[in-house]
Amino acid sequence: MKMWSGVVILALLVVCVVGAQGVSAVHGKVVDSKGAPIADVIISGSRDPSGQGSTSIAKTDTQGNFTLTFPGKVMHFLKVGYEPKMVVITPRATPQQYQLETASEDFTLRPCDKIAQHEKAFGDNDLRFSGNPKEFVSASAVPDTDFLKFGLQPKGDTNALEIWLGHFAMDIEPEDELLILAENFSARNILAQGKGAVGIDTTGTRAGKRWRHWSISGRGGAFYQNATEVEAKVFDGIIATACGDLEPQQEKAKKKGMDFPPTTQ
Repeated sequence: MKMWSGVVILALLVVCVVGAQGVSAVHGKVVDSKGAPIADVIISGSRDPSGQGSTSIAKTDTQGNFTLTFPGKVMHFLKVGYEPKMVVITPRATPQQYQLETASEDFTLRPCDKIAQHEKAFGDNDLRFSGNPKEFVSASAVPDTDFLKFGLQPKGDTNALEIWLGHFAMDIEPEDELLILAENFSARNILAQGKGAVGIDTTGTRAGKRWRHWSISGRGGAFYQNATEVEAKVFDGIIATACGDLEPQQEKAKKKGMDFPPTTQ
């Protein structure tokens, strides 16, 4: 059974009721592919625009039923052992039935090894991507107070893959507007060895172009949009190199016989 790492992802779904955003309460039922009800599914509404959490949160009962009081524009479903699901809310009458798929094609984050001599590391062993810097117009880092950003723009192109690193660098899920305007989208878990699900990998299309939002809780991730098939293939190749050691800093320090945070003499 896959386990959520320290409930880090569910912890992001903080209750922050700010009032309905044009849609009244949603009543629904969550089932599996065979129509059986799923209990204890976490459902959250749109994020509060202030960034303080989700508009509302609910959990299914033993019959799979739930009521989300202030759903906003997009509902997000999470349950151990199932793929994450996001649903754009429409004016259709409720209750509705929502089906979750058993997790089967997750992205597995591997431990970091040495990179090839001709490649450059974007990030460190907490979360790292790699690629050949000669293939990109710009591969320099843009630092900020809380994060580090790389913009990887292939030569002869105008689009770029954005790599965001840092505890508050990226939300675990795409912005609502990206999902609302998408022609289609799907999501899967990002797994880490021995940690279970630690992030979400969401892909979609808009106006015939592709986008992808790949994010790990508390570490960062990668994002691109308006990409052609050729561009997406290049960007996906970089994302595929993702590796990381998601062990908490406190545990790393303990194994080394060190204090965390470090003590001063």
